[in-house]
Amino acid sequence: MSSKLGAIHSARESDTVSSNKELMRHRQFDVEGVPTEMSKHLKIGVADDPTRTIRVHFEIMQESKKVAIGHCGVHLPLPGR
Repeated sequence: MSSKLGAIHSARESDTVSSNKELMRHRQFDVEGVPTEMSKHLKIGVADDPTRTIRVHFEIMQESKKVAIGHCGVHLPLPGR
């Protein structure tokens, strides 16, 4: 997937985020009643200005052959922010 999407695709969160339980709670979303971690994300822009950047956190649900989108919007919390 990343070869087609290039720099806008992240297959996982950074080690700093993934090792922080509080930050990872912000990346867990309900999918049909099941809490699902969504570290995969698309990113366009890096500005703090929400009109210039967007993050889409998702998970590919292998069994149902669907893509679940947990978050589409501003950057989720980071360390120290």
